[in-house]
Amino acid sequence: DPGRPRGLAPLPSRPPQEHLMNLLREEGGNISALARRLQICTRTVYRWLRAYGLELQDFRSEIDQEAGVA
Repeated sequence: DPGRPRGLAPLPSRPPQEHLMNLLREEGGNISALARRLQICTRTVYRWLRAYGLELQDFRSEIDQEAGVA
C-alpha cells in the first residue's frame, strides 16, 4: 500500500460482521480483551465496529440484557 509507512505490518482483514459480534460476545464486549486475543490494536477493533455501523454501547446493553443486569 503506497499510503502506509514502510516497515508497518499490513492491516488485518476485517472479519465478517457475525464473527466479530460473536467474538465480542465471547469477550463480554471488552475491546481490549478482544484486541489482545486477535493480537491487534484496539483502534483496529473500533475501526471495524465503525465500518459495520455497530455501536459498542448498544452491544454492551445487549450483553447486560442477556445477563439480566439491565
